[in-house]
Amino acid sequence: MNIVLYGGAFNPPHAGHRAAVQRLSDFFAPDLLLVMPTGQPMHKPLPPLSPTPQQRLELCRLTFGDIANVEVSDYEISRPQASYTVDTVQALKQRYPNASITLGIGSDMLLALHQWHNVNYLCKLVNIAVLSRTGADDIELTRQAAYLTDRLDARITIVPHEPVVAGSFALRALLRRGGRTPLLQSVQQYIDTHWLYRSAGLQLSLDEMTDAVESALSPERFAHSVRTAQTARQLAQRWGADPDDAYRAGLLHDLTKSLALEAQLHLCRQYDIMVNQLDKTRAVYLHGRTGAALAFDVYGESRAVACAIECHTTGGANMDRLAQCLYLADKIEPQRSYANAQQLRTLAEHDLNAALLATFSDALRHLLDRNAVILPEGLTARNELLDARQ
Repeated sequence: MNIVLYGGAFNPPHAGHRAAVQRLSDFFAPDLLLVMPTGQPMHKPLPPLSPTPQQRLELCRLTFGDIANVEVSDYEISRPQASYTVDTVQALKQRYPNASITLGIGSDMLLALHQWHNVNYLCKLVNIAVLSRTGADDIELTRQAAYLTDRLDARITIVPHEPVVAGSFALRALLRRGGRTPLLQSVQQYIDTHWLYRSAGLQLSLDEMTDAVESALSPERFAHSVRTAQTARQLAQRWGADPDDAYRAGLLHDLTKSLALEAQLHLCRQYDIMVNQLDKTRAVYLHGRTGAALAFDVYGESRAVACAIECHTTGGANMDRLAQCLYLADKIEPQRSYANAQQLRTLAEHDLNAALLATFSDALRHLLDRNAVILPEGLTARNELLDARQ
């Protein structure tokens, strides 16, 4: 019997992990491929807001369960104490005494393998498969593999693999601030349903949220937010988005707009929001992102609401109907009085995409007339609307 073992914290399990497991499955065609989330990692604790071991186990089942011959094991998370890899392999040897076991690891792990606990004995128990990007680190890996083979009699196979770029740290930051992620839909749904990777424990009622927003904004900004919320709800009812989400997004969309630049940058650091040099000079470019983070993490809003808030100023790629309704509502709420505001309101009643396209085009002309910076998010949103008309 041939078994491949692939372990990790999987916090959360992402496309990079899935691609690695699929590659190991394709390369070795094992009788059993064990995906094993760690219980308590040996070398460092899991970061704050991490799911429970049982929740990470379920996330792994959702991520890997459809790959041939994969079994997601609860062995390590079920142990009362932390487990070294060699302990896990010994337990597998007792359960499958005649099995050949291959341990799947990344290239970074091979470079540190000589420091692992009881590595001499581990190398006697398993073959080692190293997933390596073709040509990227061949020389260093070959040297390390030769060293381990000579010193520990390790049996090492280099498995060519083009990894999917997906960092757990960056994903946790996205999850915490309500951003869009590349996670599988079932994984994302489980995370949101169980309120994982976020600190807010309960969504505020509409009255509670209204009071909180009113206290945070100037009277003029609050009045604009209420009008935007009402307009967004009307657009959502007309064009098939959730009216309640649209109203809540409208109330919260300018939550941080009045903050000074340094306060915006502080929130960016708090929520690991990437900023560029242009962002560091103008707070207006940041309030969509910082407002979305607070709406999700402090006010307990849904990811859909947070994503809509994030792109309400500039637009963005792959805007869903809720985001489109909020973006347009902010531009055409009843007190907006620029030249063709009424024309856009009328157009929005009959053709949402046409109204959006006209709004993006107007914004672009306005920026060009002022010789102002044009952000790529708006161009992307406009181009996607144009493509949809083809």
